[in-house]
Amino acid sequence: MKYRCGGIFTREDLTLSHVTMKENNATDDGGALFVARGDTTIDGSTFNNNRAADDGGAIFVDTI
Repeated sequence: MKYRCGGIFTREDLTLSHVTMKENNATDDGGALFVARGDTTIDGSTFNNNRAADDGGAIFVDTI
């Protein structure tokens, strides 16, 4: 399966602390962040003007 996210794609545990994700564009899901697996923690971060052609303009979490 191909993942066409805009910013970060992860299959591992991920922590985003005090980051700004802006103006990312995905041709599929997850404009800024696509979480395929693992635990994700987001603290003090900002998501601005991210877009996805399908689901998750800023964040998409795969539930498969």
